[in-house]
Amino acid sequence: MSELLNTPISVTCPRCGEKVEATLGDVQGEHRVTCPNGHAIKLKPKNDSLKKVEKALEGLERAVGEGHVHFKVNVTQRERE
Repeated sequence: MSELLNTPISVTCPRCGEKVEATLGDVQGEHRVTCPNGHAIKLKPKNDSLKKVEKALEGLERAVGEGHVHFKVNVTQRERE
């Protein structure tokens, strides 16, 4: 499994607006996190994009050989307007 799932993200609590730290793996696994004010937030991917990206990265890793090439993917979330 790629390191993609270890990518940290910041989630905004829909009830109070506090920020909560999580990972993309938490989102894919549909885990629950708790904001500093005690509100439970169920993380859920909006679509299957994360799985597609992870599968593509795994294919790339296999294509270039076992452990010969290392790369890092940074994922950012745009703020809604």
